[in-house]
Amino acid sequence: MKDDGFYYYDDKLIAKVGNNILKLTQESGTTFVSFMVEQEATDEQKYTALKNIGFIYENQSEYNTYPKNGIIYIENSKSLFIVNNGMLTKYVAPIPNPFRD
Repeated sequence: MKDDGFYYYDDKLIAKVGNNILKLTQESGTTFVSFMVEQEATDEQKYTALKNIGFIYENQSEYNTYPKNGIIYIENSKSLFIVNNGMLTKYVAPIPNPFRD
């Protein structure tokens, strides 16, 4: 699992984004994020899923864990960033930042 993507390994479907690895196959007694059906989740569960997927980071010092391309949110700066080939560019939205204290 060198590159980002989806892998079928040991009878399990796995997604890899940066250093984050997510099991997408349900195991007995566990929960997982479904991309196929709507799920009812608490705010804490949604937040945890976003961190596990690699959308939310606490600070910029976690730079080596960012995906090579995409959009991420840095909590301590309360800012969205576009990641293009590993380079961060702060995204300034034409509307107020939806992530507030």
